[in-house]
Amino acid sequence: MGAERSHSALSASIKRYQKLWKSYVKLRHLLANSPKVKQIDKQKLTQREEALQKIRQKNTMRREVTVELSSQGFWKTGIRSDVCQHAMMLPVLTHHIRYHQCLMHLDKLIGYIFKERCLLQLAMTHPSHHLNFGMNPDHARNSLSNCGIRQPKYGDRKVHHMYMRKKGINTLINIMSRLGQDDPSPSRINHNERLEFLGDAVVEFLTSVHLYYLFPSLEEGGLATYRTAIVQNQHLAMLAKKLELDRFMLYAHGPDLCRESDLRHAMANCFEALIGAVYLEGGLDEARQLFGRLLFNTENLQEVWLNYPPHPLQVQEPQTDRQLIETSPVLQKLTSFEDSIGVLFTHVRLLARAFTLRTVGFNHLTLTFLRHICHIQPSLVILSTASIFTTTGPCTSLDIPFTITSPPVPHPPITAAVQKTMLDLPDCTGSFSLRNLCFGQPLS
Repeated sequence: MGAERSHSALSASIKRYQKLWKSYVKLRHLLANSPKVKQIDKQKLTQREEALQKIRQKNTMRREVTVELSSQGFWKTGIRSDVCQHAMMLPVLTHHIRYHQCLMHLDKLIGYIFKERCLLQLAMTHPSHHLNFGMNPDHARNSLSNCGIRQPKYGDRKVHHMYMRKKGINTLINIMSRLGQDDPSPSRINHNERLEFLGDAVVEFLTSVHLYYLFPSLEEGGLATYRTAIVQNQHLAMLAKKLELDRFMLYAHGPDLCRESDLRHAMANCFEALIGAVYLEGGLDEARQLFGRLLFNTENLQEVWLNYPPHPLQVQEPQTDRQLIETSPVLQKLTSFEDSIGVLFTHVRLLARAFTLRTVGFNHLTLTFLRHICHIQPSLVILSTASIFTTTGPCTSLDIPFTITSPPVPHPPITAAVQKTMLDLPDCTGSFSLRNLCFGQPLS
């Protein structure tokens, strides 16, 4: 048995098929973006789809014709026509072994050994990378087509078309209509964009916590300026260069990353994905230690960053300040709030500070200041924005009637300024609890 390629009948069928396919795709795109679709247009789309199906089923669309040959005089060796397809698996195996040997060196650079090796490889995989029999998929495709079995199979064709479109109303509707799964399951997306989304949030959270404790007298504007300088892509690309992540990244050799700016942006994203991978496997403390070691070169600066001082209210009363509740009417009001949320604060004055507006000025109860004259006040994403939207945040704050003002006033009408203030209250009350929960310290 043998096989010979038939190109004459195939080429004519392919031209007709391609022409009909283009018209079908164009009509489908127009109908998908049309506000009102007519029934006659739907019928046209169905007719073209049926015509495409008929062309696919014709014999002229087959890539070869079968020719029967006598087996007399042939030796039976056991080697069949698919041996070259198995041989093309060798580049994949060789690449896999060599790459994971390189990742062992990356483990030494970051000071953390991944138990789940595929998680580290996923963090290093750029969205442009598709592994199809090594780094030369075209060579493998040509070899299989010219001397392989009748219908060559190389990799998964669907992987090239999944999750490619990121914008558009149809994509938005599709994303918002999905429900979360009850049990954790691995993602089918084989690149590091999801880990980058997670790592970006981890880096910003760690930076915010450390800056808050290291600069207790700095207002929000100054803290935001410092945080922006630390978490911006230009700085993260420098940290990625310290780890030599450009030597471990998996990406397609094309024009996308030829420019230096594009490559540095990809390195920053890869660094965020690495932080996200460390957080998933080792927890928040491992991610904090890694980020602190990379942020500073000297040990004394690393020591200052990683071992930040406690809050000034905690310094005044290292054990607890709940004994002040008996003499403070303000703190007495907050005990009912603790009962409602089920959290007992060791340092209840931190909770009082979360409810203190800036108009109060300096006071010994919460150590707040009216103004610092030396400082100025200066998006995974769809789903997370919905939970903190400016119209839903104030509704949550209305259920927290413990705002400390000077002098005490009833709830004002919800204007734009009041809405901004009420939106900040849930952030303040949750920040200390979230920080203590993540870093394993007692609630304060």
